[in-house]
Amino acid sequence: MFPRDPEKIIEKIMTDIGLGFTDEQKTKLKSDLEIILFDKINKLIKRLSGRDDIPFTDFAKMDEIAKTIPEFERQLEFELVSFYEESVQTAKIIQVYKNVKQG
Repeated sequence: MFPRDPEKIIEKIMTDIGLGFTDEQKTKLKSDLEIILFDKINKLIKRLSGRDDIPFTDFAKMDEIAKTIPEFERQLEFELVSFYEESVQTAKIIQVYKNVKQG
């Protein structure tokens, strides 16, 4: 089953792409993926709730509002799968580019 937890999705992406990054690069990539994913989740909550006053950094407020949206879980699952697929596809493109550049 596909993970429904945003942190687990990021871990899965990091494991599956395996681009041979250094620890420092992995830390930076993880941070970047977290920012991108939580921005997507924030936009999802705003869209589903019809509210535009939810700060990106207020995770408690985002969670509180998300719990009041009946279709949030289904939409979140779709967003997580899409994010995973986009991230892995982007990593494949990067790998091809690196191989071409080195070859």
